[in-house]
Amino acid sequence: MLDDTPQSQQMKDDETKVAQAIKASMAEGARPAFDEKDIEDLGILIRLTVKFHHFLTSQGRWPVFPDDPFHNMTYALDPIFWHADAFLRVTHLYGVLVGATLASTIDWSASTAPSLKDRFLSKYEEFLAEANFENKCRLLLDLFKLQIVFAGMFYDCYP
Repeated sequence: MLDDTPQSQQMKDDETKVAQAIKASMAEGARPAFDEKDIEDLGILIRLTVKFHHFLTSQGRWPVFPDDPFHNMTYALDPIFWHADAFLRVTHLYGVLVGATLASTIDWSASTAPSLKDRFLSKYEEFLAEANFENKCRLLLDLFKLQIVFAGMFYDCYP
């Protein structure tokens, strides 16, 4: 059953406020290279990343379906697949920026299924602390890559 209590709505609103604050701080550094559509795509990635962080840490409105862990997992992972196009557009645009770091900040050779959560949480803290737009965008793209990998590994798995 979907948790739609006033408390759950407030937690969803808090999640939205965090994502909007991050987007506002990044939008300034994104211009003029990013236009409004690009900033909208950036906002999608930010919103999904904040939501995924709350999912992994069971903060805010999570679990959305307290009595159905499988549905809760698919509810969290579906938007990652739905918005892969935003990830691709931001990745391509980021790649032409002066000061862009083209190499991932993730050591993929050391990544395992059990380490994905810890890697995401560690990179998320770096992302929040970063002030430089190019570095912050690189971290956001890497966070979304981790979400894609996590979604691919656990999408149709029963917890």
